[in-house]
Amino acid sequence: MVVSGHNNHSYHNTRLGQCFLVDKSAKERIRQILSQELDQKASVLEIGAGSGVLTEILLDVGISRVLAIELDKRWVECLRERFKGEKRLRIIQGDFRKLDINGFLKEKFYVVSNIPYYITGDVLEFAYLNTRLLSAYLMLQKDILDKVTSIVGSAKYSALSVIIQVFFSVEELFTLPPKSFSPAPKVWSSFVRFEVRKEMEGVDLDRRKEFVDIIKRAFSHRRKMLKHNLGGEIIDSVPTNWLSKRAQEISPQEWWDWFVNMEGKGGKVY
Repeated sequence: MVVSGHNNHSYHNTRLGQCFLVDKSAKERIRQILSQELDQKASVLEIGAGSGVLTEILLDVGISRVLAIELDKRWVECLRERFKGEKRLRIIQGDFRKLDINGFLKEKFYVVSNIPYYITGDVLEFAYLNTRLLSAYLMLQKDILDKVTSIVGSAKYSALSVIIQVFFSVEELFTLPPKSFSPAPKVWSSFVRFEVRKEMEGVDLDRRKEFVDIIKRAFSHRRKMLKHNLGGEIIDSVPTNWLSKRAQEISPQEWWDWFVNMEGKGGKVY
């Protein structure tokens, strides 16, 4: 089944969690934001291009190179027909989690995506582990945004909250009701900017992975104190007053300051 035309959303792959943006005013707001904030000379990776709503916006605002990834073959056919002859656009069919993105984008780049809900965690992980990311503009479910921006001590504060807040400055640009999408999701959505913090720009992949692993271990059992979740050499390196604390009682900045300090005293934390 091939869907033709710019505004035909009769084919939806709900199994993949795709909800397509149909709100014209929201599209215009995104266009204004991206035209003002993206460097036209940089490349943009679009994850889950679907019918090409964001693809069209990216090309309209003058981005010099767009790499659009879409899993569903039928939407890929639509995209190739819709943007036939557009030399700034490369369309790839596949699961972005299994593709060598670095093989396609060798320079610094942005990520722009109306994320299919089932890969939200994978997209965020890709973002915070990528050393060449400039910033990401993502359409997220509102509850996901609430989780990643939750503050220390709150019920939603988690390993992901710490990791995202350490690597990014996060700003909700605007929110949208379910009716802005087709099919309409059951929740509100947020268009969010994830801007890489300056101090993170020089952090290599190994250090990123090491920090993320420690944080995930620290939060592995929320009710347990750190001395039970972190063992071996790691627990010996944390401040004494942390031993009787739980991971959710320590702020993102405290976690990162400790990590950097331990590295400075002798390389890896463990």
